[in-house]
Parts: sequence; structure tokens; C-alpha cells
Amino acid sequence: MLKLIADHDIEGHLDVLLRIWTSPSRRETWAWVDCRTFTLRRLGWAENLPDFEVWRLCQQSGMVLLTGNRNEESEESLEATLKKHNTLECLPVFTIGDPKKFMLDAIYAGKVADKLLDYLSELDRLMGAGRLYVP
Repeated sequence: MLKLIADHDIEGHLDVLLRIWTSPSRRETWAWVDCRTFTLRRLGWAENLPDFEVWRLCQQSGMVLLTGNRNEESEESLEATLKKHNTLECLPVFTIGDPKKFMLDAIYAGKVADKLLDYLSELDRLMGAGRLYVP
């Protein structure tokens, strides 16, 4: 079973994704992917954990991280973490390219949902890919 965790800044986006994935047109694919979803809060992880710590915990727990668009702002940023620590055995990080548009544009949200389903269905092939943007 796959595990997907939403970063604290996009928990609402995960709620929208779940509504899309469980809609009649995608329900069968979502069931086939067999993925459980989580938030930092649900796991008892602090919402202010540095990016490196979130990434490390996700890797240790076998959870795929879903984020908004993060930048390389420090040595502990997600981008810096991936550059320094990513290996071929690491789970990828999925980043919604435009989180604001996702919440305002149903067509864009649908494209993000479909691309994420594609990525989740071929996760083994994406190991070590680092960050993948959706859509």
C-alpha cells in the first residue's frame, strides 16, 4: 500500500484531490493505486519541521511527500535537501506547480489529480527522481 503525505501548506489541496480521486470517473483507478493519505498533523509531526526533517521522516516511513512549490531558501530547504541527499533508492517528492491555481481552476486541479495518479501507479519507476512537478 502506498502512503502519500501532504505538506502542511497544502492540506486543503489534499482534501480536493481526495474528492477528485473518489469521484465516479476516477474511483476505480484510485482504488487500484491503493494509497492512504496523511497530513503532518495526523501523524503528530510538527508543522514547522524544517524541510530536511520532513523529507527524512518521509523517506524513513516510506511516504511520498506532496508539496506546494518550494524554493531553495536555505541549506535545509527541500531543493537543497534533494540535491544533497537524494539517491536512486529515495522516494520522489511531488510538487503542485501552481497551488493557487489548483484551488481556483477545476480543470487544472483535474490535471494535477490525473498526473498524480499516473505517478503513483508507476512509483517504482520514479525512485530517485527527486522532485516531480504536477501537472
